[in-house]
Amino acid sequence: MSLIKPTDVISGTVQLSMETAGVMEVHLQPEPPLTIPDQSDIPVDLDGSALCPEQTKEAKTPEDNDSDLVETVCAEVVLACCNAVGVRPSTSEPLDAPNQCPELTSVDWKQAQVDDHVTRTVTKALGRTHLTPAERAVLSQDAMRLLRHRPRLFLKNGVLHRKLPDPKTLAEWHQLVLPPAWRQEAWQLCHEKAGHFGGEKTLHLMQSRFFWVGQAKDILEWSASCPRCVLRKAPTTQTKAPLVPIMK
Repeated sequence: MSLIKPTDVISGTVQLSMETAGVMEVHLQPEPPLTIPDQSDIPVDLDGSALCPEQTKEAKTPEDNDSDLVETVCAEVVLACCNAVGVRPSTSEPLDAPNQCPELTSVDWKQAQVDDHVTRTVTKALGRTHLTPAERAVLSQDAMRLLRHRPRLFLKNGVLHRKLPDPKTLAEWHQLVLPPAWRQEAWQLCHEKAGHFGGEKTLHLMQSRFFWVGQAKDILEWSASCPRCVLRKAPTTQTKAPLVPIMK
């Protein structure tokens, strides 16, 4: 009869001795002791906790990924808004409205100004150094108002424009002189299709691209009467509670 009995414990492993009828002994060799590396070889975090090999590799944190994502999304949003309203990123070069508005690119502005009596008259007057009293007498009031801006008016590829420095960056704006038939459509591009900006922001966008006499008044009125803006805007008047006598 065989007998198996524990004889020794080394490094946590039981060494067994087998006796078989007094003939021979078979010893099971213990497993080699577990090698413990030097603590200096283990990477340790600042808080004292050991790091896995995967953690020792340099990788972007979630905050870094979020930051890159935000920058990418913001850039795409800004570019989409600029394309919608015809806004060019800040630059020192002159700004041209028709080239930045896809809806107005196909318009023949030279012919549109020829068809308008006021812009046609002013364009012809720019070629004259002085107008005689008789020539001034036949001019309409709208043409006379536009001629008051004569120092800033110029022809660019045969199209009437107006020069104006940007009050913030001092970049020179080249404002297209819009005939009346195109004014509200240009306002819709800068207001309705751009997210219904307020009157002041819409006016700034329009002034950087277009010009006509009485432009500020028209744009502020159109923006204030926009149905969507009126429904969204909170009432500005506050109702006061009725006065009641104080009981003693």
